Amino acid sequence: MLYDRLHQAIASSARSRQHGAVLFIDLDKFKALNDSAGHEAGDALLKAIARRLTETVRQDDTVARLSGDEFVVILENLGNAADAATKMAYTIANKLREALSAPYTLGELTHQTTPSIGIATFCGSAREPNQLIRDADTAMYRAKSSGQGCICVHADTHEA
Repeated sequence: MLYDRLHQAIASSARSRQHGAVLFIDLDKFKALNDSAGHEAGDALLKAIARRLTETVRQDDTVARLSGDEFVVILENLGNAADAATKMAYTIANKLREALSAPYTLGELTHQTTPSIGIATFCGSAREPNQLIRDADTAMYRAKSSGQGCICVHADTHEA
């Protein structure tokens, strides 16, 4: 479903010349929660993360769990100008970071996590869905290596 939605977003972008973005989100230290509190706590956290993501993004944006503690958000209609679209994607990513960094109550356990977020933007059909997700993933790993709770934009994010 994620790749279908991304194909649709790219096609819509090609028609409208509106920029879009892929946000790749990875939870910092998720494995530590699973190891210390068990998989039930980890599953509860993933459900709470998904809920916060869908409550924070715009109604037309797409939220998907890719695997484990990795989520992808597809942002559409970010505007016609590449720089402004990248800034808007960063602003939305920052709102997501703030929402996801607030404490979680998981039964009797209170847990706090931070997300590392990578951003790759697109306009039109210049890039394939797999490449966009790889680029956002690369940016996320750069964010993760910069410290917990960081956001990075992929360097090749301004195509024509």
